Amino acid sequence: MKLQQLLAVAAATVPACSTLAIQDVLHELEDLDRELFNSRNPLDGALESSPTFVTPVEVDGADIDKLSHINLKDVEAWIKSFIKQPLEEITNVPSDFVDIDIPLDTKPHHPHSDKTIYQLISESKYTTILAKIIKKDSELVDYLNSTEHKFTFFAPTDAAFEKIPHHHHKDHDHDHDGDDDDDDDDDHHHIPKEAVRALLRYHSSPKVLTAAQLFHSHTVPSALEDPLLGTANPDNGDDDDDEEQGLPQRIAVRAGFKGLTLNFYSHIVAADIGASNGLIHGIDSILLPPPPALLLLDVLPTHFSTFNLALYKTDLTSALNTTSESSAKGFTVFAPTNSAFARLGLKINAFLFSPPGLKYLRALLKYHVVPDRTLYSDVLYTDSGEIRPFGVKGFTHLDLPTLLHGHEIAVDVAHLGPYVRFKVNGWLRVGFADALAKDGVIHALRHILIPPKKLESGARTGWSGEDDELMVEDLIERLRPWVEEDEEGEEDVDAFWDGIVDRVEL
Repeated sequence: MKLQQLLAVAAATVPACSTLAIQDVLHELEDLDRELFNSRNPLDGALESSPTFVTPVEVDGADIDKLSHINLKDVEAWIKSFIKQPLEEITNVPSDFVDIDIPLDTKPHHPHSDKTIYQLISESKYTTILAKIIKKDSELVDYLNSTEHKFTFFAPTDAAFEKIPHHHHKDHDHDHDGDDDDDDDDDHHHIPKEAVRALLRYHSSPKVLTAAQLFHSHTVPSALEDPLLGTANPDNGDDDDDEEQGLPQRIAVRAGFKGLTLNFYSHIVAADIGASNGLIHGIDSILLPPPPALLLLDVLPTHFSTFNLALYKTDLTSALNTTSESSAKGFTVFAPTNSAFARLGLKINAFLFSPPGLKYLRALLKYHVVPDRTLYSDVLYTDSGEIRPFGVKGFTHLDLPTLLHGHEIAVDVAHLGPYVRFKVNGWLRVGFADALAKDGVIHALRHILIPPKKLESGARTGWSGEDDELMVEDLIERLRPWVEEDEEGEEDVDAFWDGIVDRVEL
């Protein structure tokens, strides 16, 4: 009897002791893991464990100095260097939505460090150039060290700086100091602190954005505010200060086979590195702050040269030139591509770009510009400075005014997580969304938007592009109410068209 009791006590005691022992071992392992984590820079660890990160060639001090001399003036070279992909969306909503829940895992994959974002960057062996740039400006150091608010920082690696277009000319004395420009004349090479601050603020977001949250976004706000997009409405709740603030420039996010991409060219190579004041995502290309819309159209001639030429011939560039306006509120351009103009046919293009047809071309272009509102694929900046997000799931319908007085365009945006369906006037799908501009946004269209025709009953009928071929006479009829006409103008149109009939086989 006693033996049975002893065995029962032993049976109950041994598992308890084993459990306690295992727990002690686990605690010791956790402590050891924490010590190893704190002793090793988590940014380095995340980059080295990433399958898309390519270990860069080791850079010495001279290389760091050279690569940190950023040339922000040559914006055209930056854009042409970085934006090389075709204007095709890879994320479109399925034709039929299904009623599913979209998981948003907001927990970072890597454990949080007790160090700040700046400390992790400055101690990493893969962000030496970025650390050198930040270290020269105490305001940037304070910003990335601040623990008052948590934020997200997209940290370019050393390899990202090697992609910057550099224009160093040997034996050429730019600074008139009696020697060539291969020296390290800091005053000449280093760009103003204000420009560096703007660049790095564009690499940060006031929100803590995990990779999962980025995956379900199409654009995210940066910490770079710009009055050319409008003045922030106090109801946005983003700032407690009474001082008027510009609306935030945004960063485009796309999910593809290579993971998450920012602004269509910069890939996230390491995600969710936790710091005491936010998150770090390592990126392989520097994020260029959006250029003015007119410049963006200028440097993409293979897609927008016809539209750009039309803007200049009709003097509508002034409507998009907001760089000197203190009351700018941003704008949205639905820009037809070169192929969209080609779909109109030779006859209509010949007429629109002829002297008598320019006023009709001007009216047609006005129908593609939404003033005072910046419509991204997932958020709207209103004319009152309100930021109106659409959410990660659902439908949004908007009727937006255009420069063509009395005409609105209907926009329908459908979201399902990272997927979006973006249509104009009920049928025309946006081919490429969120080409970010400093003073607005551009969406590429594969078809021309044709204003609806007024019927005698007062009703209006649209043209879907799938109907019969649009004729010049029909286009004139649709645009005539919004074109200033006189008898001489009518005669010019008739004479020109008679000449076309005589010379071209119709």
